[in-house]
Amino acid sequence: MISKADQWAGNVPGPVLEYPNDNDPLFRQLLADIDGIYNGLTFDELTTATTFEGKALAGLYYADLSKPITLFLKEKIPREPTSHKRVATVGRLTIFP
Repeated sequence: MISKADQWAGNVPGPVLEYPNDNDPLFRQLLADIDGIYNGLTFDELTTATTFEGKALAGLYYADLSKPITLFLKEKIPREPTSHKRVATVGRLTIFP
């Protein structure tokens, strides 16, 4: 999952400033949660929104809009605004379906 994250990221990749400690229990829990969401065993409450009609919208593309974004995201989101409405904002990360 993490190895393919840049495929859906809307920001230009930058240098990694610091790697997390593999033995940190909070980091290990985060990885377990990500695996559960990726494998369909855990419902993703952070990047999923429900419309007024009760339809769930899951996020796929994400970006920190205060940083430079990729050409793909610049073209994809504005060209299909009804398909790519903002699903959620988590911190500085904006998530689109």
